[in-house]
Amino acid sequence: MTAQFDNGDQFVLERHAGAIAIRYFEPISRDSSWASRWETSATLPMAIGLITGRDTLVFSVGPSRE
Repeated sequence: MTAQFDNGDQFVLERHAGAIAIRYFEPISRDSSWASRWETSATLPMAIGLITGRDTLVFSVGPSRE
């Protein structure tokens, strides 16, 4: 998994064999569930989940970190 910035720089965040699925959690949304797409929004989701074949990593972001 790589983060890419507006200036084109890239930074490797995670390395895993196989595919990774990303899920976004925003409890204010209509169904308060993990979504496979982060809708264009000025606010960060409450958490981001990285799902691999063996594990799920959940990272708190946005207001949950305060």
